[in-house]
Amino acid sequence: MFQALKNPTFARLYTAQAISLLGDALTWLGLALLAVDLAGDRAPGILATALTCRIVAFIVCAPIVGIIADKLDRKSILVGTHVVRMLLVGLLPFVQTVWQLYAVVLLINIFHACFTPTYQATIPIVTQPQEYAPAMALASVTYQTLSMIGPGLAGVMAGWLGARTIFWLDSGSFFLAALVILSVRQPLTVASSSPEVAPQTSYWSRLTMGTRLLFGDGFLRYALLLQLVGAIIGGQVLVNTVSYIRSILHLSDREYGWAMMAFGVGMVIAALIVAATQKYLARHWLMFGGAILMIISMFFADRSTFLGLILLWLCVGIGKNAIDLPTQIAIGDRIPKHRQGQVYAAHFAWSHLWWGFAYPLAGWLGTAHSEWMFSISGGIGLAVLVFVQLSFAPAASSHEHEAISHVHSHKHELLHQHGHDGGIHVHAHDHPSIEHTHFYWLNDHQHH
Repeated sequence: MFQALKNPTFARLYTAQAISLLGDALTWLGLALLAVDLAGDRAPGILATALTCRIVAFIVCAPIVGIIADKLDRKSILVGTHVVRMLLVGLLPFVQTVWQLYAVVLLINIFHACFTPTYQATIPIVTQPQEYAPAMALASVTYQTLSMIGPGLAGVMAGWLGARTIFWLDSGSFFLAALVILSVRQPLTVASSSPEVAPQTSYWSRLTMGTRLLFGDGFLRYALLLQLVGAIIGGQVLVNTVSYIRSILHLSDREYGWAMMAFGVGMVIAALIVAATQKYLARHWLMFGGAILMIISMFFADRSTFLGLILLWLCVGIGKNAIDLPTQIAIGDRIPKHRQGQVYAAHFAWSHLWWGFAYPLAGWLGTAHSEWMFSISGGIGLAVLVFVQLSFAPAASSHEHEAISHVHSHKHELLHQHGHDGGIHVHAHDHPSIEHTHFYWLNDHQHH
């Protein structure tokens, strides 16, 4: 997995991502402390609203930036989003009212929605094919590792420097990440594979291009719908673990921290498994197995002891990333490079839309059916999985090729000549991904 760091361009982008992720940990812990300062007992409601603003920003803004990311130098987008977030985070120490907090959080996440899919779409263009899957796995491991240790480091810094002061450190982390990206020498642009300028299309068509490509590819459609299963189960872990630890098991926040760390460790383990087996194990079986593992774990969670919950949440984490990471890798494999910005952005928006459904569901189950909340979510996840598997699972004997752009030279019939020299002209066009099926006869191999 670390072989990808031998690529100097990816190594710089990876370093910037790691610094940025550490800054994100500072941001969210600082926001929680700031919410307590501003509203006291109303802080949970304020944080829930802030998370809602985050999801809305992701869903609305990601498809728009997908269009931009496929047209401009992505370096300017990556640097610009860091600089703007640096300035916005620098405003947080001066926030005095709740509405100011909401406004800054919304703006920060608008630019976060610009950064993340652009970064994901940039990895395929700076890595060789053999480096791409390990690079994505390394990025995932880093994200999960910093998600585990970042809040602890942020808490130490907050206790040492004060809640509002850590925002200055956070702002500095974004500035440092921007400098690292600026050190990348090559332009991060993706030229269309067509030698001619594409005809003008409507803004709506360009805005929905990523979604149409995402749902138009059978495997990616299946993978995205499996992520709905992951969100339904993962939402239970993120929302209801704290109430189970405190109210059912009567334990403290320390045990809650261990349970959430087990979930994160599971996701790291899954990233290592994907990196090690991606050449040998079919992705759709890996993802299906991850979904099954998450669902089974839920059915045992409602009556679990603390140690049992640690093991179950470890399994849920493994299953979650066994779904998520192959999906991200598959986009880089199956979508033309000059469309990947739009597709990664569409995937970012849709996958967060699933969480927009999963969070309220988890909250309702935790309130109305707290005794069986995990089992009920497992049943819902199982129903969704059965539907997806029966309706959208890719056939074992089919595969798809990446969309290609190529040139045809042809001659019109005599009555159809219209001004081309010799009646011959050249045009370039894109073919969408095409599914192929193998038919085997006695002594022939027909491929269509």
